[in-house]
Amino acid sequence: MLRMPGKVHFQFANGAMKGKAFVFDVHDTFIFGRAEDCHARHAEDDTLVSRHHFLVEVNPPAARRAPARLRACATSAASTARW
Repeated sequence: MLRMPGKVHFQFANGAMKGKAFVFDVHDTFIFGRAEDCHARHAEDDTLVSRHHFLVEVNPPAARRAPARLRACATSAASTARW
């Protein structure tokens, strides 16, 4: 698949969300976990995944997992993300 420069693409390769994709073309955050405010939600009863499991800061064409001190702000970030 041809990718356009300046965008970040996330796509689940397996599991319940296999094939689900997220595309970012501006600075944003992406939160994965079980909580309702997460962009990609895992099953609520799966305790192997925390409520706010990880946060990725996206600033195309780059993306990075946020440091632990920023992950604590996942709820605030979710409320301001453009979804």
